[in-house]
Amino acid sequence: MSLLNAFTLTTFETDNKLSPTVHRRRKLVAKIDEQILYATDSSYQPTKQTWHKDSEGREQRVTVPKRVRRWWTVRSDGVVLLTVRYGSRALELAKGKNAIVVNSINELPTVLKRLSEAVDKGEFDKLLEEQASYGKRVNTPKT
Repeated sequence: MSLLNAFTLTTFETDNKLSPTVHRRRKLVAKIDEQILYATDSSYQPTKQTWHKDSEGREQRVTVPKRVRRWWTVRSDGVVLLTVRYGSRALELAKGKNAIVVNSINELPTVLKRLSEAVDKGEFDKLLEEQASYGKRVNTPKT
């Protein structure tokens, strides 16, 4: 026990609990990074682990492709319209506007990287707060 007496001992407590704002930022940045991969690599296919029963009824964990919803669409004139989605809805970036105009598909990864940096800096915090409170308003029973 002479070794333990040589150390200063204390109670272990973590202080790395994330605030809801930081959690929302990280979640959106992860989704933007996924869209960057989707835009730059045509063979990108994310996967997830699920449980499936085989023919004999035993459950096995298998890797299956994960559905990724593309955030952009290419118009007939080559202009790309990019939405930023949080949850199942596109964020309203300005009053009545929920899409970013990108001149070509080649510029899309650059725009997505700039969006990711803006989210990290906290520029989307107000929009994310509104989006997070939207679900609470919809699901709250009326009195």
